[in-house]
Amino acid sequence: MCRQHELRPAQDVEAVFGDLYRRAERGELADPADPADPADPADPADPADPADPADPARRISPTDLSWQTMRAGFYTPSWAQVSGRPAELAGRRPPSPVRASRPTDPFPIAVLCADHRFGFRSGQDWVRMWGELKRAAPNMRTHMGWLGVSLCSGRPFAVTNPQHRPEVHVPLLILNSRHDPATGVEWAVGVNRTIRRSVLVTYEDAGHGVYLRNDCTMRTTDRYLVDRVLPTPGTRCPGSDPAWTRVETGRAVQPS
Repeated sequence: MCRQHELRPAQDVEAVFGDLYRRAERGELADPADPADPADPADPADPADPADPADPARRISPTDLSWQTMRAGFYTPSWAQVSGRPAELAGRRPPSPVRASRPTDPFPIAVLCADHRFGFRSGQDWVRMWGELKRAAPNMRTHMGWLGVSLCSGRPFAVTNPQHRPEVHVPLLILNSRHDPATGVEWAVGVNRTIRRSVLVTYEDAGHGVYLRNDCTMRTTDRYLVDRVLPTPGTRCPGSDPAWTRVETGRAVQPS
């Protein structure tokens, strides 16, 4: 479900995104609002570096395009961002000014690799899995976790805390959005089935992160943390976005 605020009603968002993705694959997709650093020499092997000195805008790789769309548009979610960003990249509206960002620590890739056992038997195996991923997600083509999986495969790190069946012996509250772009609700259902004394509360909306969504999610969580009271199994909190509440079916059951 996507409300196209910035593209014409007849414009197919999937077609626009697909065209942008193919341009990114060819190294032709650039961000006009994000010029490359002229002091940083171009690297022909890096699709994020400018390929044409006459067009200094920073290039966007295919995986960057998918990641930026998921992170900026689907995490909050921000439907204006989901539609507005492709419109800017497609040249259908002026680019938004670049917001100054605070410096952050680099992603701790070594920690990710130590906590997860990934691996491909060969380069051909990676290509096969990449093809399966694109067939399973023909619009976005990839999941944000694919980058981590790829970076960890073949690295000389000891996997000290690999995936394993959780050993939880206390009542556990699990929260997940119905339409979470990062941790799908199917994963939460699997965790709920694995841990005997757990209750899954589903937030019937989109976005990553549940606690601060509305009164229902905060009240449910606070009762668990403060009073150590789990909600009734099957509890669902209604969505807060009118765009979703109009299309979702089923009655949201709130905790008493």
